[in-house]
Amino acid sequence: MQRQLLLAIASLTLSFSTFAQNGEEVMTKSKNTYTVNTTTICDAMGFKGKTPLLVTFKNDVIVKVEPLGNAETPNYFALLNSELFPKYKNLKIKENQEHKGK
Repeated sequence: MQRQLLLAIASLTLSFSTFAQNGEEVMTKSKNTYTVNTTTICDAMGFKGKTPLLVTFKNDVIVKVEPLGNAETPNYFALLNSELFPKYKNLKIKENQEHKGK
């Protein structure tokens, strides 16, 4: 699960798609801040299905990773929120690409 989430975030940094195949907007922009909703562009799977994320970038730096609606247990996502997602805060996109596959 953690590796899949890491790869999902890394894949976001490699290519930004403004629209998913069905025409849904997956990226919003406000000045130099981009927010990407992975619901329709990534198939990261947890123990109980898809685990979409909301990833916010500012000036090519990840500023926030937030889980979206999913079927995982609240305790598990509390662990991810406290242990995994903070590791991406302030990580530059280029640095994240270098972490891909680790």
